[in-house]
Amino acid sequence: MINRPKKRTESLSDRLKERLKELNCFYSISSIVETPDITLEEILQKVVIILPRAWQYPEIACAKIVFNNLEYKTNNYKKSKLALQANMQVFRNKVGLAEVSYLPERFRFDQEPFLKEEKALIEAVAERLGRIIERFEMADDLKESEARYRALFDSANDAIISADENGKIINFNLSAAIIFGYSKNEVIGKPIDILMPAKYQTEHQKGLEQFDVVGDHRLIGKSIELEGKKKNGESFSLELSLSEWQAEDRKYFTGIIRDLTERKKTEAALEDKLEELEAMNNLMVGRELKMIELKQQINSREMNPINAKTKIKDGFLEGISLEEGLIQDLEKDYRLLTNNSDLDDKTKEFIREKLAILKSESQEHEKKLQELYNEK
Repeated sequence: MINRPKKRTESLSDRLKERLKELNCFYSISSIVETPDITLEEILQKVVIILPRAWQYPEIACAKIVFNNLEYKTNNYKKSKLALQANMQVFRNKVGLAEVSYLPERFRFDQEPFLKEEKALIEAVAERLGRIIERFEMADDLKESEARYRALFDSANDAIISADENGKIINFNLSAAIIFGYSKNEVIGKPIDILMPAKYQTEHQKGLEQFDVVGDHRLIGKSIELEGKKKNGESFSLELSLSEWQAEDRKYFTGIIRDLTERKKTEAALEDKLEELEAMNNLMVGRELKMIELKQQINSREMNPINAKTKIKDGFLEGISLEEGLIQDLEKDYRLLTNNSDLDDKTKEFIREKLAILKSESQEHEKKLQELYNEK
C-alpha cells in the first residue's frame, strides 16, 4: 500500500522525471504506430499497456481504452473511482475513451491523487489516438475506393488507358488489351503513340507540347472519332473521351476508348437498307401514278375497261407483294441490327422509326391502290 503525504514539495528533479515519463509515453506510442503492418487493434492493446508507466505511481496504476464498444485493458485493470478519463474523437464524433486509474485497495490519499499535468496527458493521449484511428479509417476508405475503382476499371467494356504528362502509358485495362492486342506488361511505360497510326503521331506530340505550354484544353471532356492501331498494325475507327487529372503536382490523362468497327459496319448496312427503302418507296409512288394514269385512260375510253382492270389488278398485286417482301426483309434486318450490342439506343430508335414510317406508307399505298382497283 502506498501512503501519499499530506504535503509534498516537488523538487525540480521530480518534475523533470514526470515530464520525462510523459515524453517517453508519446515516444513509445509513435514507435508502436510505426511498426510495419501493425493493425489498429494491436496498436490500442500495446498503447494501453504503456500508459500506466507515465503516471506518478505506475506500480498501482491500470489502464483501459474503449473503441467501438471493444475494450482493451491492462491485466490488472479494475474499475476504480480514482480514474482519469478523456474521450476519443474521430472526425469530431465520440468513438471511445482512454482511462488511467489507481487500484483503490492499494492507495490511500487525503488530497487530489492526480497531477494537473496528468490530466493534460490523458487528454493528449486520447487526442493522439483519435488521430491515429482517423488515419486508419481513411486508409481503409482509400483501399475500399481503390478496390472499387480497380473492379470497375478491369471489368469495363470500353478500353481505359491512362498516361502521364509525357505521354507514357501508366495504366491499361483488360478491354484495352483485347481491342489493341497488347498485354498490359507490353505497354506500361511505353509512349501512347504506339497505339496510333503514323499520321497521328506527330500531331499527338504537338498536342502534348501545346497543352504543357498554354494549357490547351480543347479535347478535354469531349468525344471525338479517331483511328487507332492494333499490335498487328491494323488501323480501326475508335471514339475517344479524354479527361485530365493531377496528383502530386503532375498532370495525367485518362482516355475511354470504344471500338467503332462494328458500329461502322452497322451504319453501312443501315445506309444500304435506307437506300433500298427510298428506291422502293419511289417505285410504289410510281406504281400509284401508273394506276391513276390507267384509270384516266379508262375514263377517256382510250383503253378497253376489261384489259385496264386486269392491268390494274396485276399491278396492284405486284405492288403489294413487293411491299410485303420489303417489310419482311427490313423487320429481319431490324432484329439483327438491334441485337448488336455495339449499336447505341439512338440508332436503334432511328431504325425503329424508319420501319414504322415504311409500314405506314405501305398501308397508305395499299389503301389507295385498293380504292383505284375498286373504282368503276
